[in-house]
Amino acid sequence: MDTISRDNTTNWLPVVGGIAIVLAIGLSIGAMYSASHARNDLEVVKTALEDKLGTIESTANTANNTANQVTRDLKATIDGVAKNEQALNDNFETLKKEVQDSKTKAVKPGPKGSSDTPVAKGEYKVKSGDIGTSIAKDNGVSLQALLDANPGVDWKRLKVGQIIKIPGSSAPAPAPHN
Repeated sequence: MDTISRDNTTNWLPVVGGIAIVLAIGLSIGAMYSASHARNDLEVVKTALEDKLGTIESTANTANNTANQVTRDLKATIDGVAKNEQALNDNFETLKKEVQDSKTKAVKPGPKGSSDTPVAKGEYKVKSGDIGTSIAKDNGVSLQALLDANPGVDWKRLKVGQIIKIPGSSAPAPAPHN
């Protein structure tokens, strides 16, 4: 009976082993396929990240270069302002000295008797340091009225002894002041 039962019984162990091998091979192929696709996906992500990193580095370098240029330009501007300030201070000191010198210099007399020459009513003889506003104020008239009465006068280049018309003045011109 042992021999017969063995002959009639199918041995399933090799069949199950074969099926297990086929399944293992199928799973291995599937895993390799998935790994291959995952690797391709990782390469795509890696390339994209490297591109983004390159863009970020380029942008950072550009920003750094721009900041350096702005710093250089700002320093140059500050240096220029400092030089201009020094030049203005020098000019101010020169002008201040010129004003002080002009106050201390005696007025040169004009032609014979001109410093004592009286002026007519409604006229004013320019003295050293006179300007339109002071002449108008001293004579009780507005600056505009003074300018209108003297259209040919260059108010930026008044000369000592120059005669200026005083508008609406019926009184004698005031005595020159020093």
